[in-house]
Amino acid sequence: MSRTASLSLLLAAALLAAPDAAAAQLQVERVELSVQLDPELHAVYATARLSLRNPSHQALDILDFTVPAPLGARFECRSVWVREGELGWRLDPVEGNAATLRVALPSPLKAGKKLVVGISYEVNLEGLRAPGAPASVSAQNAQLSTTDWYPLPVAGSGLAVPARLRLAVRLPKDWRVSAPTEVKKIADGSALASYELEVKQVEPGQLLLSATAPP
Repeated sequence: MSRTASLSLLLAAALLAAPDAAAAQLQVERVELSVQLDPELHAVYATARLSLRNPSHQALDILDFTVPAPLGARFECRSVWVREGELGWRLDPVEGNAATLRVALPSPLKAGKKLVVGISYEVNLEGLRAPGAPASVSAQNAQLSTTDWYPLPVAGSGLAVPARLRLAVRLPKDWRVSAPTEVKKIADGSALASYELEVKQVEPGQLLLSATAPP
């Protein structure tokens, strides 16, 4: 049995037994997204690195992240980790096409302390019929919003919106890319080009980036 599989089995009991009261009320200081858009398979492959702070007065050993509808039902987690190594996790569907990702930390996150959590995942958008969805990828165009297509912690009645957001994205090199903020091309390969942008004040649900195939 692999080390990762053993870790998941050891933490499964804690994840299943954890009460809802353990859900973290976290601040998200920064999110860094590394993304590849696949027009052929209508998919998003991504890694999200979330810089989190525990503003509460108690230590937290279970963190809850949410992907809201309509993309929660299409979200597939691959791995979750911190600097010390991989973490145990459980992905639960929620009524209404949302999903909750519950993560067990190797040691409690103390009050006032910070932690960077990495989440590797993909979102299958094939056949999506949801106008204005926070992420869409087709053979002709693609679009990403500032929130709602990557996991964020639960905060009160909504999600904890990041203070800052950086996106690095790869997509076909002949596509035209645009965004409300400055976009920099950082690499140009034989088939794919890479771009980077940063948002210093995140507004939930706003346009982050759009791309269009050549006519």
